[in-house]
Amino acid sequence: MVFLDRDMPCRRSTRLRAASVAFYHDFCEISHMPNTCSVVQGCHCLPHCWMNDTFEDLMRVVEYHFGFRYSKSLNLDTRWNIFLLKSDFHNYLDRNGLLVLPLEGILNLVEPFALKNLDLDLGDKILYTTALQMPATGWPYIILNLGLPESHVILRKTLERVQGVWTDTGNSTTYKHPFKDFPIIRSHVHPCFVVLNAYNKLKNLRKYPAHWPSQQMTKTKHHEHCLASLFKHGWSSSR
Repeated sequence: MVFLDRDMPCRRSTRLRAASVAFYHDFCEISHMPNTCSVVQGCHCLPHCWMNDTFEDLMRVVEYHFGFRYSKSLNLDTRWNIFLLKSDFHNYLDRNGLLVLPLEGILNLVEPFALKNLDLDLGDKILYTTALQMPATGWPYIILNLGLPESHVILRKTLERVQGVWTDTGNSTTYKHPFKDFPIIRSHVHPCFVVLNAYNKLKNLRKYPAHWPSQQMTKTKHHEHCLASLFKHGWSSSR
């Protein structure tokens, strides 16, 4: 199973629903670029095409792990599956240029939730949004470079929050390839979606990129082990 080519940006109404709960509102969640001239797009963490009949068996597995009692209950246009990103980052995420990983503490919340749902009867399952609710400061994630060119740089704007409203301070920081020092991003996108996106990318990696530091490789291997333990049975049965 691999991600298909780049998803189209989601509808404006879907993006606005995501922006209403996003930690940085309508700013790009990676670069902090404001949505002037509509440069910020809604980007599906799990591809929208998975709702096609072709992926019906796969979606049943996803819904089962997420705590839904009935098939065709999960709409991938949900705000909890929509990153707010500039078009270039949308492209990188969809085409495996970037990897988004939950911090270990977040993964440790997802794992017992998913495993518990496997043991519950269908009528007793716990919905993912009920079991894991977004903290006031958003879900913390790290990003790792999977395939961006060495010439690429990320310009991240510095935001300031005044009376609950984020504003651009006019300052920014430039991060160079391979972005080892890129700070944590904070997002409203639910960890269950991020876990599945990351699992699929890690599963298909033949080896870790050479620029990943040894400490990060150790943490990533831990992620891969936990993700595999969560979804290996479901993935095998859906192929």
